[in-house]
This record gives sequence, structure tokens and C-alpha cells, in this order.
Amino acid sequence: MNARGISVFYGATSRKNAISEVRPPVGSYVAVAEFALLRTVRLLDLSSLRGLAVNGFSRFDPEYLLRYERSSFIKNLSRKLVMPVVPELEEANYLLTQAIADYLSTSERYDLDGILFSSAQKPKENIDPSVRNIILFHKSSGVLNADRRCREASVDMYQQDDDISYFAPEITTTPEDFRREYKVLSSKKNREDILELRLDGIEIHKIEGVDYSTSEKTVTHYLTEGRTKEVISHAKSGYSDDEF
Repeated sequence: MNARGISVFYGATSRKNAISEVRPPVGSYVAVAEFALLRTVRLLDLSSLRGLAVNGFSRFDPEYLLRYERSSFIKNLSRKLVMPVVPELEEANYLLTQAIADYLSTSERYDLDGILFSSAQKPKENIDPSVRNIILFHKSSGVLNADRRCREASVDMYQQDDDISYFAPEITTTPEDFRREYKVLSSKKNREDILELRLDGIEIHKIEGVDYSTSEKTVTHYLTEGRTKEVISHAKSGYSDDEF
């Protein structure tokens, strides 16, 4: 949804969705962080667009055709916006979604903060309205204290016990500032802080395996009776090549 050089916030309403969206290989580690919204956000729910229908108009009414074409276009567009794309084709296939997202983020008419949509990686969970992916546009993706450089934290990934180290990540922070914070004068407008990282809501998941949901379609095999093809030699037929 974002063009190169423009950052947006990609999130999900469940940890499983967040993990599946990064397509991690088996044996890798995925860090999942929980964020809290600091204010109510205005989102466009793409899943609701799939149920658009034209009601209250006769099929013979010229207005019906116009409204039907619009609803069909919106439904097809919402479907294409959430279609999975293989990494090799991302540069070309994401141009449409980037253009639409850029229009929605800058439109004063709709005043949107982002987009809510179903996960293409977890289709069976799409029936649950609480399981969704979320994108917050650049203007609405500011994180509280993300620009501060004075707060320090101590991070330990392993713990030591009787000369044996084991994986036990932890973060230690303090509300005090160890260094003065210098403000840089700039004409650039600061983004509004919409999100806050919850330090007690960080998890590291090791990918032990991947489950695939599939739909099967059996290939039908037909066996036809063989037919003997008669080969005619025009050399013996008496006809020339042009006549034959």
C-alpha cells in the first residue's frame, strides 16, 4: 500500500495474522509487538465492499445499469487490493494498490486514517470480523516517543544459569532521561502520535512448522478409443503437390 520511501504502519488484529503476513520460513524467529491506539481512527473496511448490491431500482431503469457497473467495479477493486502477490512480481503488481492508497490517504472528502481488510494468508479466519489486517497511512502512523533519542533501554537475549545459557529475552527501561533531548528546528510538519508500543506486549515466536489450507480439484481423465490414421502418399497418387 505504500510507495518506495513512504512509510506506513502494517498491523493485524491477531498475532497469528501478523506472523502469517511476513511469510516466515521454518526455523526463523518472528518478533510480534502489541500497539495501543491513542485515539479513535477512521478506517475503510474493504470486506464490507464485497456485499454491495443495487436495490430499489428496476433492471429496466437506466440508473440501475450505472449503479450496477459502479458496484461491480468497487467489488472487483476490493478483491484485487487484497490478492496475494509473489515477491518476484511485487514491484509491478502493487502499483494499483499504491495508487488507490495514496488517493485515499490524501482525500479530504473521506478523511481516512487507514484501511481494514481481510488477510489473504488466513482465508478460513476471514469469517471472524475481529480477525483483520490494518494499514495506517503515513499521516496516521506516528508512534509515541519514536523520535526520542534520550531514553535508554537494556536488552538481554540470553540468561545465564550454571554455565548454561538459554534463550530468555528481556527489556529493562527507566522513565528517567539520561541525556538531554535536543530539538531540531525544521519546517517539516510532525506527524500526530496515533500509536504507542506496549513494552510488556512483545513476543518472539519460533516458527516450528507451517500449515497449509487447500481446496482440492480432481483432474478428470478420459481414455478414448484409438483410431488408425491412414497415411496417403501423394507420390503414388499421381497428383502433383499443388493439386494434392
